Amino acid sequence: MNRFSRQMVGLAMLLSLSGLAFCARAQIPFTGSYFLHDPSTMIKAGSSYYIYGDGQGISGITSTDLRNWSSTPAVFPSIPPAWTVNDLPAFTNVVSGVTNITPAFSGYFWAPDIAYFNGRYNLYYACSQWGTRNSAIGVATSPSLSSPSWTDQGKVVESYYPAKANTDTIAFNCIDPSILVDTNGSVWMSYGSYSDGIVVTQIDPATSLRLNTNSIGTKVASSTATYDQNTTEASFLYQRGGFYYLFLNYGGCCVGVNSTYNIRVGRSASVTGPYLDKSGANMLTGGGTMVLESTARFIGPGHPGILNDNGTNWFTYHYYDAKNNGNATVGMSRLYWAADGWPAVTNDWSAFYTFSTDAREHLALYNATLQNSTSITNDESRGKVLSLDGVTNVVSFPLSVANASTFAAWVKWNGGADWQRIFDFGTNTTKYFFLTPRANTGKMRFAIRNGGAEQTIDAPTALPTNSWCHVAVSLDGAKGILYLNGNPVGTNNSMNIRPWQLLARFNYVGESQFPTDPFFNGRIGSFRIFGRPLGATEIRDLAWTHPFLAHRYSFNTASNDLVWDSIGYAHGTLMGGAIITNGALVLNGSTAYANLPGGLLSGSSAATVEFWATFGASGNWARVFDFGSIINGSGANYFFYSPHTSLNGQRMEIKTSSTTTFDISGTLDNRTVHVVCICDRANNYLAVYTNGVLEASLAATPPLLSGVNNSWSFIGRSLFSTDAYLNATIDEFRIYDGRLTPQEIATDFQFGPDNLALPVSITQSNSPPNLSLSWPSWAVGFAAQGSPDLTSWTTNGLTPGLANDRWQLALPTTNSAQFFRLRR
Repeated sequence: MNRFSRQMVGLAMLLSLSGLAFCARAQIPFTGSYFLHDPSTMIKAGSSYYIYGDGQGISGITSTDLRNWSSTPAVFPSIPPAWTVNDLPAFTNVVSGVTNITPAFSGYFWAPDIAYFNGRYNLYYACSQWGTRNSAIGVATSPSLSSPSWTDQGKVVESYYPAKANTDTIAFNCIDPSILVDTNGSVWMSYGSYSDGIVVTQIDPATSLRLNTNSIGTKVASSTATYDQNTTEASFLYQRGGFYYLFLNYGGCCVGVNSTYNIRVGRSASVTGPYLDKSGANMLTGGGTMVLESTARFIGPGHPGILNDNGTNWFTYHYYDAKNNGNATVGMSRLYWAADGWPAVTNDWSAFYTFSTDAREHLALYNATLQNSTSITNDESRGKVLSLDGVTNVVSFPLSVANASTFAAWVKWNGGADWQRIFDFGTNTTKYFFLTPRANTGKMRFAIRNGGAEQTIDAPTALPTNSWCHVAVSLDGAKGILYLNGNPVGTNNSMNIRPWQLLARFNYVGESQFPTDPFFNGRIGSFRIFGRPLGATEIRDLAWTHPFLAHRYSFNTASNDLVWDSIGYAHGTLMGGAIITNGALVLNGSTAYANLPGGLLSGSSAATVEFWATFGASGNWARVFDFGSIINGSGANYFFYSPHTSLNGQRMEIKTSSTTTFDISGTLDNRTVHVVCICDRANNYLAVYTNGVLEASLAATPPLLSGVNNSWSFIGRSLFSTDAYLNATIDEFRIYDGRLTPQEIATDFQFGPDNLALPVSITQSNSPPNLSLSWPSWAVGFAAQGSPDLTSWTTNGLTPGLANDRWQLALPTTNSAQFFRLRR
């Protein structure tokens, strides 16, 4: 932790260490209310997990399921070890202005770490005088964590300026210890902070203290900043294969949502370095490959740790929660190792705004706000859309969604003055990033600025007017790419500003940071934001897919037990022996299921769930999907569909404030079928389609989907413990934030899974001298093909133009019959 930042904001942290949350979208979330700052590496003892953190006495949290957590007893429940008071008298000074700290025990320990060796648990901790490099690292040991009996073993290393007796260093700040137990039995500690960098030293396993008391160790990392302004700290050592990995924090911590911590990594064949990043840069001179940076609500990630839990790598860290007043909170994500041996953390997320009723976000996590009488209107071809009048209308977005890497929208621009904004996220006129349909160059432009020079991407032309267009920008930290209708139209290979670095606080669709710029005049069909930079194929799929599609599980990725969501990036995990093979999810009917993130319907006013499956013989009340919570082995506040009930039929049911039950005769046992389930409260409608045809419908007013609990989302498992598991192979599973039409359902059935099908009609003009074909502007990616005999098809000479909300194609005059079709 930054010793200078601690002096300014440490008091706020003292008041907020009361809860914990879990931020991995692809994993089970923490429950309860436990915050921790500077968490230790998570350690497993028996069947329990433990994490320790900053605070008086050093408390921690423990769990048996990585979901439900409780606090542990303090390591030092009464007074700190005597040596800390003797060596660092100011460590126990009462901090002015804080009234909830016992004067006799005001010492606040920093950044503990824990490791098991020599038959005992060794907990290393730091203590420091605020605002100085007067710090020390100590260690306490216990034979058990479930029934701890802690014995302090004394000081490991100390820094003090100016030097006094027993000072080990005046340069390095002795905080943030990290312990590595090598596969060869040796023990190592990395430590250090802003003052001169990071050091690695060997530990004597017998004493838990430094092996060589005449050396503080080997310096392995620093930055290119000047002395006392080094921006590296919170190191973590990890060993895998033939390499040692050094994880470091860069940036600043401890200022809530204004923190700029980010986690980077280098590796070495030797524990004492040199540590090089993926590009070969030495961490002694500022190198480090990015592992985790601010994204969405997870701001300033820091103090990383890795626990290898029977092959599952849990990556723990703290972050400042933008949805909880910037409180320091423990996060946990799955960490994977790429084929080249480098680590990658999956913390994907997306925010999806359909503007079907208001500016709520699909998961109800990052809701936006309609301002200045901005309204939702009905568009003839797109349904409910956002209408912006070009005068005062604007939508305001929370700060979390500015911490992203991809922005995409369906836009219909009415034209008008230059410098209108499709979106503009920033803080002022020197820190911003925006997309304008036309700059004063006559071209669509994306620009980003962080106080210095503006970095830009220009398209070849302005955004077309009076036509629906899909626009997107993807930023990977090295380059930016601008897309129109699924195709790249501009690239800047030197775009290295990251959106999170701007600390954007004023985030708009329709309005500029510059007060003299005009408002946007037009319509927005939907707006999507993604935490990671999407590739060209992913952007194309966004442009090609149905505008309501929120989540798509195609089961084409069969690695790391990951259930990949290629649209909404709410990835899940395979559980209980579920496997993915041949592009399908295989469920054995006894233990197997897929565990998706909770809350997949939380912001929806209407929802459609669609899947293709081959069913075996399932037991009673087996579920294709079941979303909700579990209380004492029973489901609560749920929405489910069962293809096999005890009534020898099917059931769709939603139960929150009230219950709506929809029974259908006949099970789906031993059938291969395409199924669509619709729940549309606004129109008092529930329906189930099979193989493109309406199976049954129900006129009823179901409870709000927002009442479905966000704890669990299962494929193949019920929330009720006594219900059967599903026996089926599922080829694809989709969730739409909205209601599909009968024509759209029939089209999906016709083209099957693994296709992004849309029903599109060609209109033919009736004037032979000017014979032409046209189709809707939103049908991007479709190409006209011609054939004289319905067997050989070509696109030669068939290039359409976009105007007045239609793709239009003038046909050449021929003396023979010609046939035409649309394909993509």
